[in-house]
Amino acid sequence: MLFNKGLFDNAGNLILIPRNYFWDLELVTRDVDMKEKPKTEGSGLNYYNVKNGRLHLQSYKTSSKYKAIDVKLLNKYTQKVIMDSYKENPRQWLFPILERALTQVIVLLELK
Repeated sequence: MLFNKGLFDNAGNLILIPRNYFWDLELVTRDVDMKEKPKTEGSGLNYYNVKNGRLHLQSYKTSSKYKAIDVKLLNKYTQKVIMDSYKENPRQWLFPILERALTQVIVLLELK
């Protein structure tokens, strides 16, 4: 849905070429939980609010040239699919495989 079509503004202009910017998308339920990415931070800090459909992307290919992409998804179907998935499986990340990988890294670091 997001990856196949990309993101367009209200006039139909493409604002984000579909790449894999959603693999590290953190799910939040409040906009105040979306942290601003420091200029020194390399990647991460991309968010999606499951309650209101707000997508806040700060890490993408040309993010150093442009400001964060902050949009509310107007496609109700996409919002519903993500919300239904979140209700069925509450989690921190859109794709839970990242959460599992990060947990494994933390465990390995703790073992050292």
